[in-house]
Amino acid sequence: MSIDLEPRPRGQVSEVLEATPGPLSFLPRGTLRWVTLIVIAWIFFVPIVRLVILSFSTDVFPTVANYVEVLSESRTWRTIQNTAVVSLIGTVISLLFGAGLAWLVAYSDIRWKGLVHALVMLPFILPGYLYTIAWVEFVSPGSWPTRLVGLLPGIEMTDVTLFSLPGIAFILGLRHMPLVYLLTVGVLRGIPRQLEQAGRVSGAGPLTVFRRVTLPMALPGIVAGGVLAFLSNLDNFGIPAVLGIPARISVLSTLIYEEVVSFGPVAFARAAVLSVILGVLALIGVGIQQLILRRSKVSDTRTEDRQPRFSLRWARWPVQAVLLAGLVILSVLPLISMAMSSVSSALGVPVTWDTISFENYRIAILDNEGTLRALRNSLQLALGVAVIGLVIATGVAYQRTRRGGWAAQLMDSAISLPYALPGLVIALAMIFAWLQPIPGLDWNPGLYGTAGIILIAYVVRFTYYQLRAMVTGFLQVDPKMEEAARISGVGRFHTWRRIMIPLLLPAVVSGTALVIFVALTELTVSSLLWSSGAETIGVRVYGFRAAGYSRYAAALSSTIVIGLLVSMGLLSLFTRVWRRRTHTQTSIGDRV
Repeated sequence: MSIDLEPRPRGQVSEVLEATPGPLSFLPRGTLRWVTLIVIAWIFFVPIVRLVILSFSTDVFPTVANYVEVLSESRTWRTIQNTAVVSLIGTVISLLFGAGLAWLVAYSDIRWKGLVHALVMLPFILPGYLYTIAWVEFVSPGSWPTRLVGLLPGIEMTDVTLFSLPGIAFILGLRHMPLVYLLTVGVLRGIPRQLEQAGRVSGAGPLTVFRRVTLPMALPGIVAGGVLAFLSNLDNFGIPAVLGIPARISVLSTLIYEEVVSFGPVAFARAAVLSVILGVLALIGVGIQQLILRRSKVSDTRTEDRQPRFSLRWARWPVQAVLLAGLVILSVLPLISMAMSSVSSALGVPVTWDTISFENYRIAILDNEGTLRALRNSLQLALGVAVIGLVIATGVAYQRTRRGGWAAQLMDSAISLPYALPGLVIALAMIFAWLQPIPGLDWNPGLYGTAGIILIAYVVRFTYYQLRAMVTGFLQVDPKMEEAARISGVGRFHTWRRIMIPLLLPAVVSGTALVIFVALTELTVSSLLWSSGAETIGVRVYGFRAAGYSRYAAALSSTIVIGLLVSMGLLSLFTRVWRRRTHTQTSIGDRV
């Protein structure tokens, strides 16, 4: 086979690409694109449209009577007020902790910034309901932190409870604080230090420079992080469910859940109305966030300055000690308390070497067929959504980055829309989409009440993660490499096997691993879609907790946390090894 290495004009390259036969070249031109667009629209977009339509429907004709009925009840407005309170207070907590930690990590000369970053991210890595259960065990009566604090004069721990609006807001704030931290630390490091130095040379003091230079430039990132934290608070179901339902405190997400599980004559219609309200609030927040990010000018900076910009001097070690101690209390000690509760022989019995028992693990996991079935279901669902999502994301990302056009943009938007909506809205949309026969076909696939509807909901909810990872991966691969292979006569299969897949592997691994981790421990979507025999591990943990089996919930939660941390450690190790190998191969190629 002769290889033509002569450079060709851009027009001739396009002609070569168009002339290259694909695996489905026997189909009429554009057929595959239309079929793909219709399937993606039907799976990702149509269920949401049906949810909105059904919220305006009765048995006779479209009407706003459902909205009038729901919005005329005092409980609805009390729930909206509760949602606003916990979301706003939680956002303030996230802003204070997240922005403050980001400023210290980005600008100060504190040590062990990698450890600080890991401790900050730990609450966000863990599912919200697991982090909440850990905190409940941490401050529960009889726990070792409660007994220790109770020894201090003038402090009564009996009045401290997380089963309240402040408690829900506090856990929400800690859980989503890393979102503010991540956006803020990147923006702060992207601010050119020359601007701050110019202000000081002009005679301005440190506070003036911070107020007139640093804060205005960092404000878009801080506000964007705050809006993202607010949206996450609005969407969260696990934390308000664990803390709010036992205390009869409703927010919009838990009220939707309670309406659906009540099985009343108009339960679905009322839940649809509440879902539309929650979805509209979320979309407004997403719009505000996008507007803020577009107006941000700091994102134009390509490199991050990771060198310290001021020294704490004599206060460095005291600040370091307080910072690490606070992060350990907020992120690590609740997990230790949960682990200690999981090996407790009985409620209220102090955990010592003589009282440690692993009986809770045996009863909750090893000898429990329901838990083992839930583990199998979650693992199968996670792997299934990872494979299906990878195929969809790869195809759409390739069209988006290589071909472009309106069809690729529509497919991208259809996949992105469910990500912007709360999980319970997606779950309810799946119920409406698959409970009744498919319109026009008079055929019911019978997915409702099976694991199949959960799989479809996961695909709709989580494919966005893989799509964004694959788009980033394709943008990092020069199209000229693919064009050169095809011009040289290499077939499409060998081009992907020898060139594209090795270069895209980091994006594939990161996006797929994220989807698997999220789907394994998901609760929000599956809380409405699970049925007997189709339980997930998140539903199982919540079921133990709701039934009063706190030690069993702690045992299962501790097992999940250990599995997640070990898996993430292995993934981090693989990523480092792969980057080192890729860097070595690149260096050898440069020398050659």
